[in-house]
Order: sequence, then structure tokens, then C-alpha cells
Amino acid sequence: MDAPTEYKNAGIMMLISGFFNFTTAMIIVLSLIWVCIGVFWLVPAVGAAFQCWVGFQMMQGNPTSNGKVAGIVSAAINLNPLPLVLAILALMNLNKPEVAGWLEARQ
Repeated sequence: MDAPTEYKNAGIMMLISGFFNFTTAMIIVLSLIWVCIGVFWLVPAVGAAFQCWVGFQMMQGNPTSNGKVAGIVSAAINLNPLPLVLAILALMNLNKPEVAGWLEARQ
């Protein structure tokens, strides 16, 4: 049984959100803020890279248990409103009954 379309759409949203989060974190790390607090933005950058990986796995249709948490945490740590909205939309897709049932059957 193939993954539901809503699950794959949530993966695309997570991948886009993770890309925005990673880009923001790396811009801050590589900018002049690096002198003062740049090293602390490496943790959000790693979280955003993990979000991209989870989003890619979801987009491919592979079941993952980290999908509901990765996007919200990464966007909240990076303080990005647009990726946070995308992560919330992905979470709404993951909570649909057909997606939840598919995930239950696959795990």
C-alpha cells in the first residue's frame, strides 16, 4: 500500500520548512553575529537539517515517527514564522484519519 497523498504533501512542507530554517541558521552562523552568538545557532542548524531529512523521508513515502515533532521544534528554535506555519500545516495533514491509520498500519 502506497503512502497517502496528504502524508507526502506533509513531507514536502517539512522539506521546504527545513530548508528555510537551515538557510536562516547558516546565514546567522556565517554573518557577523558569529562573533557573539554564532556558535549557539549550530544547534538550530542541525535541527533544521534533521527536519529536512525527515521531510525527505516522508516525501518518499517512508513512515517515520519523528514527523510530528521535527518541524515544530526546528521552526520554534529558529524563530521563523513562515516555516512554523508550514510545519503546522504539515502537522494538520499528519493528523488526518487516513494518514494516521496508514502510519499505525506501517509501524
